[in-house]
Amino acid sequence: MTSRAELIKENRSKNGGKLICEKCSKEKPESSIVIDHADNNRKNNKRKNLQVICRSCNKKKDPSKISKLLKIKGLTFEEVYKGIDKQILSDKLRIDNVAMAKNIYGKKAVRKWLEKKLSKVAYLVVNEGFYNSAAEIGDVNPDTAQRWLGTIASDEGKFRIREINGVEYIMTKASASEFDKDSQTNKHNEKNK
Repeated sequence: MTSRAELIKENRSKNGGKLICEKCSKEKPESSIVIDHADNNRKNNKRKNLQVICRSCNKKKDPSKISKLLKIKGLTFEEVYKGIDKQILSDKLRIDNVAMAKNIYGKKAVRKWLEKKLSKVAYLVVNEGFYNSAAEIGDVNPDTAQRWLGTIASDEGKFRIREINGVEYIMTKASASEFDKDSQTNKHNEKNK
């Protein structure tokens, strides 16, 4: 197996002494570099399967790795999210803060909260109080909660945001489909009056 030091030395020699991420091609400090298995198989240590990439590219490459890593290390999202000792977090996961865990678990908690709320009503008004409630559930600031809700209600998400008379509402994808059909019917009826 090729060692980390050998791979870093090889990378620097190819790049005029600079340490360059093989994914994003940006110069990075050694502390932010990981040796990644291109095929995500940790047992495949052949040189052609090993790549020198930054932590950011590594996380983008396989975001599910954090879930697997937590399982391997015997941790849950909840433990990380609730702020277990930062040294444990650093030692076990090589994460220097709980921001990533909050993003993963907090967003999941907001999604579950929204699913529960919308199982009882057709829609919710999206206003400052709504964002504050989502922020409280996710243990983040309202701006972060607003960003999360933007992705949760994206075309790929389970929810949709619709505007009715200048007021925004969040609803399930199914309710949004009905809303869209009703809006088209109403527009058609208004046009034919």
